[in-house]
Amino acid sequence: MPEIRRWYGIVNEAEKIDFEVAKPQPPQGHVIAVRITAENPAQGFKPTSGQIQELTFRSTPNVWGYFSVGSSGGLHEYADSQFGHLFSWGPNREDSLKCMVMALKEVSIRGEIHTPVEYLIHLLETPQFQQNNVHTEWLDELIKSDSLHENKPNELLVVLSAAIFKSFKLYLARSTQFIASLAKGRVVSFDFLRTYDTIDLIYLNVRYSLHVFRTGQNGFSVSSSKKFIDRVDAEIRPLTDGGLLLMLDGKSHVCYGNEEGSNYRLILDGKTCMFSDEYDPSILRSTTPGKLVRYLVPDQSEIHVGTCYAEVEVMKMYLPLISQEAGIISFVIPEGSKVEVGMIVATILLSAPTEVKRAVEFSGRLPDYKPPRPHENKPHHLFRSNISALQSVLAGYQRPSMNEIVEDFFRFLCDERLPLFEFREVLAALSNRLPGNLVEDISKILEGYENSMNKGNPVEFPGGQIKKKLDDLHASDPQYRNKTFETLITPITNLANRYERGRLGNLTHQITSLLKEFFQTESIFLKHKSREQAFLEIRETFKNNLQEALNIAVSRNADSKRHILVVQLLDSLSNFKPIRCNSLMNQNEFLDNFVSILQELSTLSGKGNIEISLKARQVLIRYQIGSLTDRQKDVVAVFQEIFELPDDAKSQKIKHDKLEKIRSESSQMFDVLSSLFFHDDERIQKLTFEVYVQSVYRAYSITQLRTFRKDDLLFCEWLFANNDPSNAPVQLQAVSPHSRQNRLAHSDSFNTGFALRYGLFTCLRSLTDIYNNFDKILEHYKPALTSSEGELINVLKLYITENVPEQKLSDTFTQFLKQKKNRLREVGIRRVTIIMRAEGEFPRFLTFRERQDYHEDMIYRNIEPPLGHHMELSRLANYDIQRYPCDHKGVHLYYGQEKGKLDSDPNRDRRFFARVEIRLGRFPDSLAVKPHELVINEAERVLLEAIKALEIAVRDGNYKETINNHIFLVVTQEVAYDAIGLDPLVRQLGSLYGQSLWKVCVSQLEVVVRLKQPDNPASFPMRLVAINPSGYSFNIFVYIETKLPISSSEEMVFVSVGKPGPLHTKPTNTPYPVTSLLQRKRFFAQKNDTTYVYDFPEIFIEALKSIWSSYRKSNPDTPNPLSSGAPLLLAYEMVLNNNGELVETIQEPGKNRVGMIVWRMKILTPESPEGREIVVVANDITHQIGSFGPEEDDVFLKASEFARERGLPRIYLACNSGARIGLAQEVKNVFRIAWNDPQDPTKGFKYLYVTEKDYRALEAKGSVNATKVGEDQWMINDIIGEEDGLGVENLRGSGMIAGETSRAYDEIFTITLVTGRTVGIGAYLVRLGQRTVQNQGPVILTGAPALNKVLGKEVYSSNVQLGGPQIMYANGVSHLDVNDELKGIHAILTWLAYVPKHNTAPLPILRTAQDLITTRPHIDFQPTRVASDPRHLIAGYTDPSGNWVGGFFDRDSWTETLAGWAKTAIVGRARLGGIPIGVITCETRTVELITPADPANPDSTQNVVQQSGQVWFPDSAYKTAQAIQDFDRERLPLIIFANWRGFSGGMRDMYDEILKFGSYIVDALRKYTSPVFVYIPPLGELRGGAWVVLDPTINPDMMEMFAATEARGGVLEPSGTVEIKFRDRDIVKTMHRLDPVLGRLREMDGGSGVAADKIKEREERLMNMYSQAATLFADLHDTPGRMKAKGAISDIVPWKDARRFFFDRLRRRLAEIDLRRQILKADESLSHQETSSLIKGWVEEIGRGKTAENGKELWMDDAEVAQIIEGSKEKLEEKITAVTRSADCRKL
Repeated sequence: MPEIRRWYGIVNEAEKIDFEVAKPQPPQGHVIAVRITAENPAQGFKPTSGQIQELTFRSTPNVWGYFSVGSSGGLHEYADSQFGHLFSWGPNREDSLKCMVMALKEVSIRGEIHTPVEYLIHLLETPQFQQNNVHTEWLDELIKSDSLHENKPNELLVVLSAAIFKSFKLYLARSTQFIASLAKGRVVSFDFLRTYDTIDLIYLNVRYSLHVFRTGQNGFSVSSSKKFIDRVDAEIRPLTDGGLLLMLDGKSHVCYGNEEGSNYRLILDGKTCMFSDEYDPSILRSTTPGKLVRYLVPDQSEIHVGTCYAEVEVMKMYLPLISQEAGIISFVIPEGSKVEVGMIVATILLSAPTEVKRAVEFSGRLPDYKPPRPHENKPHHLFRSNISALQSVLAGYQRPSMNEIVEDFFRFLCDERLPLFEFREVLAALSNRLPGNLVEDISKILEGYENSMNKGNPVEFPGGQIKKKLDDLHASDPQYRNKTFETLITPITNLANRYERGRLGNLTHQITSLLKEFFQTESIFLKHKSREQAFLEIRETFKNNLQEALNIAVSRNADSKRHILVVQLLDSLSNFKPIRCNSLMNQNEFLDNFVSILQELSTLSGKGNIEISLKARQVLIRYQIGSLTDRQKDVVAVFQEIFELPDDAKSQKIKHDKLEKIRSESSQMFDVLSSLFFHDDERIQKLTFEVYVQSVYRAYSITQLRTFRKDDLLFCEWLFANNDPSNAPVQLQAVSPHSRQNRLAHSDSFNTGFALRYGLFTCLRSLTDIYNNFDKILEHYKPALTSSEGELINVLKLYITENVPEQKLSDTFTQFLKQKKNRLREVGIRRVTIIMRAEGEFPRFLTFRERQDYHEDMIYRNIEPPLGHHMELSRLANYDIQRYPCDHKGVHLYYGQEKGKLDSDPNRDRRFFARVEIRLGRFPDSLAVKPHELVINEAERVLLEAIKALEIAVRDGNYKETINNHIFLVVTQEVAYDAIGLDPLVRQLGSLYGQSLWKVCVSQLEVVVRLKQPDNPASFPMRLVAINPSGYSFNIFVYIETKLPISSSEEMVFVSVGKPGPLHTKPTNTPYPVTSLLQRKRFFAQKNDTTYVYDFPEIFIEALKSIWSSYRKSNPDTPNPLSSGAPLLLAYEMVLNNNGELVETIQEPGKNRVGMIVWRMKILTPESPEGREIVVVANDITHQIGSFGPEEDDVFLKASEFARERGLPRIYLACNSGARIGLAQEVKNVFRIAWNDPQDPTKGFKYLYVTEKDYRALEAKGSVNATKVGEDQWMINDIIGEEDGLGVENLRGSGMIAGETSRAYDEIFTITLVTGRTVGIGAYLVRLGQRTVQNQGPVILTGAPALNKVLGKEVYSSNVQLGGPQIMYANGVSHLDVNDELKGIHAILTWLAYVPKHNTAPLPILRTAQDLITTRPHIDFQPTRVASDPRHLIAGYTDPSGNWVGGFFDRDSWTETLAGWAKTAIVGRARLGGIPIGVITCETRTVELITPADPANPDSTQNVVQQSGQVWFPDSAYKTAQAIQDFDRERLPLIIFANWRGFSGGMRDMYDEILKFGSYIVDALRKYTSPVFVYIPPLGELRGGAWVVLDPTINPDMMEMFAATEARGGVLEPSGTVEIKFRDRDIVKTMHRLDPVLGRLREMDGGSGVAADKIKEREERLMNMYSQAATLFADLHDTPGRMKAKGAISDIVPWKDARRFFFDRLRRRLAEIDLRRQILKADESLSHQETSSLIKGWVEEIGRGKTAENGKELWMDDAEVAQIIEGSKEKLEEKITAVTRSADCRKL
C-alpha cells in the first residue's frame, strides 16, 4: 500500500518494511472530525426529521466539510440521521480544536429538524475535552448533567424575545389574511386588526402570561399586566429569511422561531430554547415523528411511571414511548399509523391526578431594561421621537402615558432651541450642495438668534428672514428655479415654510397636520352606513396598495386610543398659553389658526367621535365668545365708564342699562365676574359683588343690597324675597302637604311668602382663610329674621381662589361645619355655599344644607342654589337621584333609579334627567334679530349640549342601561314672546333633533318659559311638553301654571292650552311618573332597531304631512287639508273575535295579546283628497320577539283576505324572528331521566319518563303520549304540549300565509316595509309580496350567530352583512333603500299614489297636473349621440346654470325602483299629464355588475363585470320582466323607451339563462291588461331579439309601437348588414357601375390587363367612401319610414311633440279600455273587433259634425276621441243599455 510506504518514508515499492525497526514519519498536524446529525440532544439524541429552511457553511483553509442535503432539502423519518461531516486541521490539537469551534459557530442550520451543533460547541469547549481527558463515562455524565442550559441566554430575555416574536408573527398572519380577504372583496372581523396579544409561554417549567402591545410599525411593549405596571420596550426589524433583528435592553439580537407540535422552538443568537405547552399527563403524545410499530401493553391496562407503552420506528431505529404518570391507558390510533411530533397516541386515566406537577406561575416583575436604542437629548431628536409616538397612536397602536406624550409635544414645540437645531441639521447635510452665500446668510441668522437666546432676550425665531433669503435666491437666477435644485432644497424650504411665522407657525403646522390626518381617516367612514361599505371604498381607492388600506383599518381597531389622543390634543389646545415673544398674543388670536380644522372636527359623528365633536365645538365657542382676558377687559371698561358718569337721572338710566346687560348675560359671565372679586380697584370689587348677587338672584326681589369692608374682608349683604306668591316654588308633597319628613331631601324650595331673607357674601384666598376667619364672618352676619314657618331662611356664600379637589373640599368642610352648626342655626343659616374658582376655570359650587346637618347636597353640586329651584329637581321624587359628573357647561345631568325596588330588579326603572338653563341676555331695542330668533338659537344650542352629554352618559358602563330619558330646558327670565310661536319653536327643535333624541332614548322634552304679553305687563309661566314616541314626530302639549278658578286651594296646577295633556289640572310639583309598560316596549323595539308597532300610525301622519307640503309647493291653489281640520289619517285597529272573524276594536296601545297588529286606515292624499283605504299588517317585535305562531298566522291570513275581498292595497310592516320555537313547559318542569347507572350519569341514559302522578296531570291536559314501563315510570313517547304553537303547527301556519301572500300579489297591490330584522317566513313574505322598501333591517333565512356556529368559526359579523340593503337592494329583492321608517312610509305612500284606490277604481289622476300638458307640451331635453343619463330623458334635470330642462314626464313625478339591481335596465313610475304610468328604458352607458365575496368561502373573490349599455343581460332581462308584471298588477299603462341593440349571447350569459329571462318579457307582455306603448326615442335603435320581445304582435289588443324621426330598427346594425349582404366585391361592383374613371380605365384595359394596377389603385382609393355609402344604404332600410310602410310601427312621432302625442293617446286608450270593459260586462260574447266597431260607431255618431285637428279623420284624432268618450257618459250609458237588452234578447 503506497500510503503506508509514504508514512514510513520508503519510496522503493520493492523494499520490505520491518515494522519492528522502521519508524513512521511524524504527523504534520492534527485533525478533528465532527458528524452533523439530525438528533435532538435535549431528548437523549433522538432522531428528528423534517424540512431544512437554511443550511449555511463556508469552508476555510483549515476546515472542510460536506452535507448530503441543501438549503431547501429535508430528512424523512426513515433516513440516516447523519447528513454532514466537518474536518478541521491544525498544526496541533489546540489549533485544530479552535478552528472546529469557530467553524461550528459559523454553521447555521434552521428548519424542522434539531441538530447537536450547539452541544458540540459546548462539548469542545469543556476543560476535559481540551485536555484530552475524555472517556465514555465522562460523556455519559456530561449528557446526564444537562449542562448545556448553563450556556443559554438569560431566561427573561428568552421569554421576552419569544413573546415579541410570536406576537409579530401573529400580527403578520392577521395582516396577510386581512389584505388577502380585502383583495377578494371580503371584510373580516375587527379582531384581525388588534394591536396587542396575550402570549402564554412555559419556559423551564415557569408559566409566563405576557401582554404584548405594538407601539408602532416596528415598536413593541411587553408587560405582565394590561396596565403597564412593568414594561419592557423593544424594536424589531424583520429579516428577509423570516427572522427578526430584535433590539432589547440597548442590545441587538437575532431570533427565529417555529412551532413544533405542542412545543415552540426559539433560536436566539444561535442558541436554541424550547418552550412547552401546559403539561397534561392524561394525554400521551408522540415525542418523535415516524411509524407507530406496536403497542407494548394491552389497551385499558394499568401502567406505571416509566412504563414503555409503545415503540416508534424512526430512521431505522425503534424508540420507546414512555409514560410519565401511572394510570389506565386507552389507545387512540391503531398500530402502523404514521405519527408526528405532538400527535396524541393514547390517553391515561390518572391514578393520582392531584400529585401531578404543574408549571409555576411567574409572579415577579419584568426587569427594568434600558430603551431599545440610546435616547438622544437634543431638542430636534426628542421632538422627532415625540411626533413618531403621536403618529403611532393615530395609526392605532398602543402607547402608555398619553398625557405625558401630549404634554411633551407642546413643551417641545415651545422650546426655543428646536428651530435652531432643526435648521442646523439640514444645513449640515446640504451645505456642500447649496450656494455658499445662502449657507452663510442662513448661518448668520441662526447665530444672531442663538446669541439673543443665550443672553436671555426674548426674541421670536426669524423664520421669515430665512424664507425671504430662499425666495430671493429663487428669483435671482433661473438655475435656482429648475426642478433638480428645488428638489435639493426641499428639506430647508419645508422648514422655512413651517417657521415663517416663528415657533407659532411650526406649532400650527404640527397640530393641524395631526388633526387633519385623523379627520381624513374618519371622514371616509362618515359617508357610509356600515364598516363593510367603507372598507370596500377604501379597497377601490387603494387597490394598487392594499397595505395603505390595512393601515387605515388598523388605525380604527377596537383598542385604538386615537380618539382619546385627539380629545387630549384639543384639551391642551384650548388651555394652551400662546407663544409670542415680541408682542402680546391672546387666546383668540392663537385659536384663529385652527378654526378651519376645528369646524371639520365638529361635524364628526358616530361612536368615538361624539366627544371629539363636542370638544371641537367647545373650543370654537370659546373662540367665538372671546378669551377670559378679553371679557375681563370689556367688563372693567364698562365699570370704568359707569364710575365716570355724573350722578343725575339720565346717567342713572345709562348705568342701569349697562349693568343690566352684564347681569342678563349668560351664565358664562360668572367666570368673568368671579375673576374680578380680587381686583386691585376696590370700586370694581364692590360693583362686581353687587352685579354678581343681582345676577344670581334675578328671580327674587332684592332690597338693601350693600357692600362694606370689615376686618380686611369685603362683604356684600342683601335682603331678598320671592317676587310673587304665585311664582314661589312649591314644596313636593310626597304623602301629605304638611309632611316635612316626606319632602325630597335635596329640595331647595319652600314657601316663605314675602318673608325677607338675609344673605351675606365674602371672598377669601383659600380654605384655610375660611377656617381662620369664619368666626369673624359670623360676627358680621346680622339677619333681621332667622326663620319663617319653622324653616331657616338665610344664606351664606363664601368664595375662594384655591384649587381644591371637590370631594376633598366637601369632606373637610363638612367636618369643619360640624363644629359650627349650632352657631349657624342660631343665625338662621339655611345653607352655606362655597364658590371655588381656579385660574382660567369656570366657578364650581358646593352647597351644605342645614336640612342635611350641613353636609354637602350632592344634587346641587356646581349649581348656584338660587338658580337651582328653576331646575325643578323636586319633581324627581319617584327616583333615587345621583348627580352624573358632566363636563358640559350648563348641563346638569342626574341618574335616577326607581324608588322602592331593589337594584337587582330587572324591571327597576332607570332614567337620565338633563336640566339646562337658557339665559338669553337682554333684548335691546336696536337689536337686528327678533327675540324669538334668539330663543330658537339659544334653545337649539343648549339642547344640542344636552344631547351630547347624554350621548356620553348612556354609553357609560358604570351606569346601568337607561330608557325614557328626559330633557328639561328652562328660560329663567321674562321673554316678550307670542305664546302661539312656542309650539312651532318646539316642533322645529323636534324636526331637527328628533332622531338624535331618540338615539339617546329621550322620550320627553320639556321647555319652561315665563312669557310677557305686549298688552299685559304681568308675566305668566308657560310649559311645553313634547313627547317623542317614535323619534319622527312630536306630540306637543302646552300648559300654563295657575290656580284653578273653581278650587279654593292655593295650589298651583297645570292647565292645558288647546288639547288636554297628561298633566292637565295636576299640581305643578307632580313628580315624573315611572316609565310605563308602553314606553318600555317602545325602547325594546328601539333596541331591536325598529319602531314600536303602535307608533307607526303617527309616522304615517308625518309622512302624509310631508307629502302634502311638497305637493302644495308646486300646487299652491290646492286646498290645505291641515287647515280644514280634517284628519289626514283615521286608523281602526282590527282583531280576531272568538269566532275567528276580523273585527274593529278600540284598545290601548300595548294591550295586544297577539304579535300581529292590523289596521284599516283611511288616508287623505293629493291624488285622493276625498280619502282612500288601505290595510296595514305589522309584526309586534315586543311580543315574543315578533315570532310567528298560530294566532299571528291567523290574524295575518284574515287581514290579507280582508284586503283581497275589498281590493284594497295591503301594506306589511315586517320586523320579526321567523316561526316561533317553543317547548312544553309543563313537561319540562317534571320530566325525569332513566340513567343506565344512577350512580354514574356519564354512562348515559335509556329514556325520559314522568312519574305516575305527573303523568295523570299531563294526560288530562293532553300534553304527552307515554308508555308505562315501571311501577312509577311512564316513558315519554311524544310531547304534544298543552299550548299551541310549539313546533310544526307554526310551520304549517307559515306555509298558509306564504300561499296567501302569493295570491294577494296577484290580486291586489302588496308592498312591504322592512323596518327591522326579518327572518325565515318573514323573509319569504317579503319576497312573495314582491314590492319591498328596506330600511337597515336585514332580510335573512338564518341569523349570523347560527351560521357561525354551523361553520365553526366567526365568519359573519352581523345579520346586516347577510341580508342588509347592500345585499337585498343589489339583488332586486328590495325595490327601494331608505335610512329610516319615516322615509320608508313616505316611499310607500308615494308609490301608492300611482295605484288605483281599489281593484275596480280608475287610475289616480292628479287633475291639477294636467295643465302641464298645455303649459309645457314639448320636451326640452334633446338626446345626443354622446351617452348620457337616460333619466334626463325621462324626468328632466337642472343644468349647471340652474335652469330646468324638462323631460318626457311631469316634473318631480318620476320614482325609480330596483335601481340597485341590474343597472342596464331602468324601471320606475311617473306621470304624464297627471296620469300614472309605468316606465322602462335601458342604460346607454357601461355599468359594473359587482358580485360580493362570501366570507364563508375563503377562496371567493369579489367579481366585477363590465356590462355594456343598450344590451339586455340575464339580470336586466329578468328585471324588465318583473317590472312589467308589477305594473300590470298595479293596472298601470306602460311605456317602454326601446333602445336595445339586442341580448348578450356569450357563453356565460347563455349559462346564466338569458334565453329564459328574455322569454319572461314576452310572457309578461302577452298577459298585460293595460295599454303598452313601445317608443324608439331619437337616436335610439331596436334590433334583433330585442325587437322580437317587444313587438306589438305579442299582445295586439294592448301594445302599440312608435318611433321618433331619428330612430332606427332592424335585424342587425348597418355595419353588420354590410358585412353580410354588401361585401367588398359588391362594393367594387358598385364602384364600377357608378365611377366614370373606373369606366374609362376598364375600357382602356379591354381585358388585356394593361390598366389593372390603376384600376386596383382606384378601387382602394374609393373603398372608404363607398363603404360609408353602403352603410348608409343599409341604414336606410332601418328608418321609421320603412317601419311604418311595413306596418311594424303604428306611427312616426317626432320627439318634440311626443309628450303631447302620448298624453292624448294614453287618455284615449284608457277611455276606450274602460268603455270596452263596460260593453263586455253588458255582453260577454262580443269579440275585441266587435267592441272596437261599436266604440268607433258611437264616437263618430256622437261627434258627427266635429272637425278633427289638421283635417284628420275624427276617429284618428286621439284628443277628440278621448274628449268624446269622457264627456258623453250619459249617451254612452244609453248605448250600453241597448247592448245589454240585445244580449238579454239573444239569451231568451
